[in-house]
Amino acid sequence: MLRDGSALVEVTLEDKSRRRQYLKHLHPREIQVEVWHQDQNKKSELRLWTTLLDENKYPAPELAQLYAQRWKAELFFHQLKAHTHCDNLMRSGSIEGAQAEFEALIMAASLLTAQRLSLAKA
Repeated sequence: MLRDGSALVEVTLEDKSRRRQYLKHLHPREIQVEVWHQDQNKKSELRLWTTLLDENKYPAPELAQLYAQRWKAELFFHQLKAHTHCDNLMRSGSIEGAQAEFEALIMAASLLTAQRLSLAKA
């Protein structure tokens, strides 16, 4: 157990697809956070694993907050994929192409949001 409430843990991975059983041991830092699900009106506990082991340099509350921000972005892209019926976002092979794709996806998301708002007001 570390001072910020996180803990160093051992995780054993096994690969059963090989002829001989293969075991690997990882030693991540575990941060437990409680999250609120608005759609389900309940709380649940998440366990986040990280290789950032120094609790002084990377305090657990800050990492949990960064995770929450990242999760919002993940949810945005999940919804964008669902509404545009595009499973494979960002297929471009160049930086310029990726920027153009991203701009087009943001415009599509903005148009979808505008349409939803106009329908909600009607």
